[in-house]
Amino acid sequence: MQKYSSRFRILFFCLVIFLSGGLMAHYFNFYGRLAKPVLAEDNESEQESDEGGSSTSSTKVEYKTIYTKLPDTVVTTTKQIPRYDSDGDGLYDDTDPHPAINEFFIVPDKNLNGIDDRYEQL
Repeated sequence: MQKYSSRFRILFFCLVIFLSGGLMAHYFNFYGRLAKPVLAEDNESEQESDEGGSSTSSTKVEYKTIYTKLPDTVVTTTKQIPRYDSDGDGLYDDTDPHPAINEFFIVPDKNLNGIDDRYEQL
């Protein structure tokens, strides 16, 4: 008896699995389409033919659109916005008049001599 190589066995096994999967998919797809849904009109026509067809009735079909209002929902979101103090003086940059200069280093000097007015009064 001749032995087959392991590659041939694996290839044959994969081929069998692939073909059987395809056949099963075709089977379920084909027989799934054969089943027709039973409609109420079909049953009524069969019942009328069973009665002899002597009574005729007109069927009136009405369509109504029903609107349903969903409850209102309120969504609140909280967003954290980081605030920075780039010069380290304790005032945030958006409210700081001089965001790049520390406010402790800004001193009043009305006579423009370069000396703090508080020290000139002493």
